[in-house]
Amino acid sequence: MKLLGILTILTAALQTVQGQCVLETSIPCTITQWGMDYGKSCVDEETGKSNIVRAVGLDCRDVAVKLKYKICKGNHFDRAFTFNTDTTWGRLRGDDVGLALSSIPESAVCVSEPIYTRINTCDTRTAFGLQVEATTPEGSFCRSYTHENIIPDENENPVTVQTCELETSINCTIKEGDVDKPCEGNIFYNEINPTTCVSIPVEFKYEICKANATQETTTYYFNDNRNRTSASLRISDNNATFMALNTSSLSEMCRSKIVNTTISACEGPVTALLDARARIGNDDPYCNSYSRLYIIPSVRTKEPSSTPTSTPSSKPSPTPSSKPSSTPSSTPSSAPSSAPSLVCETDLDDWTFRLNGLAGRGCGWVGNYPYDRCTGSAKDACKKTCCGIN
Repeated sequence: MKLLGILTILTAALQTVQGQCVLETSIPCTITQWGMDYGKSCVDEETGKSNIVRAVGLDCRDVAVKLKYKICKGNHFDRAFTFNTDTTWGRLRGDDVGLALSSIPESAVCVSEPIYTRINTCDTRTAFGLQVEATTPEGSFCRSYTHENIIPDENENPVTVQTCELETSINCTIKEGDVDKPCEGNIFYNEINPTTCVSIPVEFKYEICKANATQETTTYYFNDNRNRTSASLRISDNNATFMALNTSSLSEMCRSKIVNTTISACEGPVTALLDARARIGNDDPYCNSYSRLYIIPSVRTKEPSSTPTSTPSSKPSPTPSSKPSSTPSSTPSSAPSSAPSLVCETDLDDWTFRLNGLAGRGCGWVGNYPYDRCTGSAKDACKKTCCGIN
């Protein structure tokens, strides 16, 4: 009987040991700072030294990190672990982080909750900890505690901050015929027949490049706000069209966007704009680049394509058809000092002027023919405005 009692006690003790649950806690820290070892552990696993270091020649700066408060089962993987919320907590710099974790379900092995914060490179120490107490449905109790410190390294493995450099460009090419030509200077307005407006197929290429060839593998992160990084195209008086550039980041040397459209030779100016703003890391300075392309169709008078098809129907009259109505009232007091000029005295080229309000009848059209082309009610204003002739 005595032996049986001893065996009963030993069996109960063994069942108690086998029923104890086991918890494992950890708080892995990961750098989430753009351009500063993104995704790397805050602490080197081999050396145990901090990967958060003060950059040589720079002041103190914040480094973005993610702390992952993680709780895992060490046994009884098919049972639920319920946390005691009064004695389970996560802390950062002595403050409670407000973990929302309450249990590990039967179907899970681990649960975790990320906390995002910043560690200053001049901090002497950043402490964070995790304590968990849990029970199983059978009443087994287990407890785990983890405490970590991050101490920035100021002397070894210095980090240098890179400054981004951007270049932008816009090119327009006429896509007509066998040979591509630049749009500038090759789109003409036909003044002989201004009602014939030809639509010319063109291609706009918007391009953003890293200006520093040594940063080929460095990722640039763009500010995609429309007022910061944008491409637009405005034809004549129409509203500007904004286009997506897919520039949330730039890992290659250049990124370009092709826009195919048409330009009418009779339309007003075409304006293309490209504005880019980017940086390498959250706390790094921005770099900017801006490009503008302005295209105005040129005026060109074409020579006649063929000779006249018929002769005049009558000969010119050799004598005047009528006599003057009256004789001059007085004689000139002196002879003219020079013959009147048939060309412009001064090429003023006022681009706002339009003869009689007609399109295509500006000072560029008047050219050196003021006495032939300045006609109608505005002829005097035309001569004065375009040629300086009073």
